Amino acid sequence: MKTSGSEKLMIIRIPDGEALTPDGFRNLLEEIGLSQHEAARVFGVTVRTARRWARGDLPIPDKVHALLIAMKQGASPEDIEDIETIDLEG
Repeated sequence: MKTSGSEKLMIIRIPDGEALTPDGFRNLLEEIGLSQHEAARVFGVTVRTARRWARGDLPIPDKVHALLIAMKQGASPEDIEDIETIDLEG
């Protein structure tokens, strides 16, 4: 995450078994002020995928859940786009 002159580290942990529901996904988008189109751009997926998450046709990845929480806590979409993915399990 790039900031002006200083770096911030935000760690979001999603407890096991607490998957984001479609209602929760839609509510977080509304709280943050993102449309499904904007969410698709931020998360690097198609609009169809974001819509399928919102309908419950596809499970919402934990990473998306964590990034939405980070945005709710003040991270901007630009901050989220700058995050590099680190695979801790691979």
